Amino acid sequence: MAYKWTEPEIWKLINLLKSPQNFKVLYGHASEDNSSGDTKHAVHLRIATALFEESALEKDKGKIASRVKNKITWLENTFKKKVKELKKTGNGVEEYYQISATGPDHDTEDRAKSIWERIVKEYKYFPDLYRVWCTKPNLVPICATTGVGPNGGEFVLIQQIPDASQMHPSPSHIPSPLHPSSSLNSVHSNTSASSGSSPTLSENATPLQSGFQTPAKENAVPAISQRGPRSSAFSSLSFSGNTNKTPSGVPPKPNFEDKMIGLQKEMMEHAQKRADDVQSLKRLREDRKTKDQRLKRRKLLQDGRAQLFAEFQAGIWDQEAYHVERKRLDEEYGTPIHVTGMSLALRKVVYLGRNSEYPN
Repeated sequence: MAYKWTEPEIWKLINLLKSPQNFKVLYGHASEDNSSGDTKHAVHLRIATALFEESALEKDKGKIASRVKNKITWLENTFKKKVKELKKTGNGVEEYYQISATGPDHDTEDRAKSIWERIVKEYKYFPDLYRVWCTKPNLVPICATTGVGPNGGEFVLIQQIPDASQMHPSPSHIPSPLHPSSSLNSVHSNTSASSGSSPTLSENATPLQSGFQTPAKENAVPAISQRGPRSSAFSSLSFSGNTNKTPSGVPPKPNFEDKMIGLQKEMMEHAQKRADDVQSLKRLREDRKTKDQRLKRRKLLQDGRAQLFAEFQAGIWDQEAYHVERKRLDEEYGTPIHVTGMSLALRKVVYLGRNSEYPN
């Protein structure tokens, strides 16, 4: 059966997590601190010793330490879910509200305050856990990345607000650009006075001399006149402003929109070419069909006129009726087709054999 934690035990567990000797082992220690050499299991056992009675520890210390570990994991997982609700929304960009370790203050937005109050109502341990874990990146994101804008990618650091003394350093510790040696000596003297050590280095130090000294040799090589460095091709770029600029003469790298526009243009050109090919094929078929019909009408006209001429030779048609019927055939099957000279000569021979005038 799982152990049921009471509310006083949970509050006591949270206070034990705030202890420096427990916190630096469970969540890392500062670089200037020495490691205590304890393991996380030892810390869980130490917390269990402070929480539960000795009689419970004598039965099974490992089980009691695992009970503490599981409860800490439950607090962490619940805290992660709740802290994700402290996000800004709008324009497709999500970033966390900047809230100090002590909680919302007069600079916090109203929406963040309302979200904070709702989280506290649902999870009463949230303010104390936030004060402990707000600087841990595995529990609270250290930054929120925004989209790529005109100046490139941007991100917002989620850090605890520093003190006023850290934000504005004393002017006496800022070296002057006009007199660097005097400023450095003053800073060194200040640090020496504060530490109580004698300023032996500043007293025995020799000032730096500018320029070059020629060696005292008989065959010394004359000093070469100093010349400034040659200008680089990259000096024209402004790295302080927009780093996305490219050197002149180098085409810019196409982005996603340019690639999509080029692909759409190629598809439209391919579709237009295909439509032109289909239209050309259609016209070719129509021309071929028209040519076939023209040849067919010409064949019918030739056959009709040949039959009419044969009937005229047989005496079925007289000259006037022959011309009328021939005109009808020409109107029905199109323009008259000119026969070859040999066919016309043969027809004249036939008509002259009948001693009659050849019809024109």
